[in-house]
Amino acid sequence: MASNHFYLRISAGKEGFMETMNVVEKRAVELNEVLEKRGSGFQVQYRKVTKNNCILDGYTLQSDKYNCVPTLYPDEILLERSNEEIAGVLEDAFKKEARNIDTSLFISRARILSGVRPKLVSGMNIENLKNIGIMVFPCMDDLAVYFFVTVPEFSTDGVNATVSLTNEVIRQSGLTNDAVKAAAIRNVVKDYKISDIGDVLKGLLGEMSETSVDDSFDPGIRMLVVTNHRRLNGAAVILNEEVRSRLHEMLGEEFIIIPSSIHEIICIKRQDDCSLEDIKEMVVAVNQSTVSIEDRLSDSVYGCKNGEISRLL
Repeated sequence: MASNHFYLRISAGKEGFMETMNVVEKRAVELNEVLEKRGSGFQVQYRKVTKNNCILDGYTLQSDKYNCVPTLYPDEILLERSNEEIAGVLEDAFKKEARNIDTSLFISRARILSGVRPKLVSGMNIENLKNIGIMVFPCMDDLAVYFFVTVPEFSTDGVNATVSLTNEVIRQSGLTNDAVKAAAIRNVVKDYKISDIGDVLKGLLGEMSETSVDDSFDPGIRMLVVTNHRRLNGAAVILNEEVRSRLHEMLGEEFIIIPSSIHEIICIKRQDDCSLEDIKEMVVAVNQSTVSIEDRLSDSVYGCKNGEISRLL
């Protein structure tokens, strides 16, 4: 059993709450006093956790008994509660999530090669990812890609437990960085999904209410949503050559890539009357008004011609 500690990430409310960083850190001291009196069996360790486009305040529930423990991200709502109430929340999370795991489940050569997947994020994250040892590659001019494996043995309540691959884990597996990258991009063909945006909207509205999109829905130009079947970290499927080839079949020899979020992209056929400036303005507006900072991919507009991706604007 490896002695390394791995952290399950759990949101205790709205993520991205950075304004009260000092309060979060100081509150950990008070919470530890309460937890010790209650005999909770763990202590709170304040951590800054790197996530896409930001660094979050976190409470890791540290214990010598387990090598896999949860990290919670407190928000202003949680912090308004008493120390005793917060301690109860932490204890519930610890009882549910803390465990010992056999790290060979996800660092073996076979598991990595068969299960590794890419995650596409903003290039502004490269230095932060490198600082915590994550293997990361720049791509598409202003983006970055890193890699993770799913550990289904420890997934609960429909939420997949994943582990981001560090340079050290890859070294222990005996694989090269390039081999892991190639396997990850190759593996996306197992579960990529391309849908007309009208069908996606119908599905989303069907989930929310009895309201449906009229069958005649037509945005005026064919728009394809490209992701994976879980619609989670699905934007990276565009890195696969087979996926791009399929999009060429559907949209022609040149198409535009709109970075909707880290979870999906939208592709449209490039036509003479397409205004890249208008598309970029739309991307920027949607990012600012609708997409959370953690899900935001880029304000750029990309194109794909003859299988090659480039940043257009």
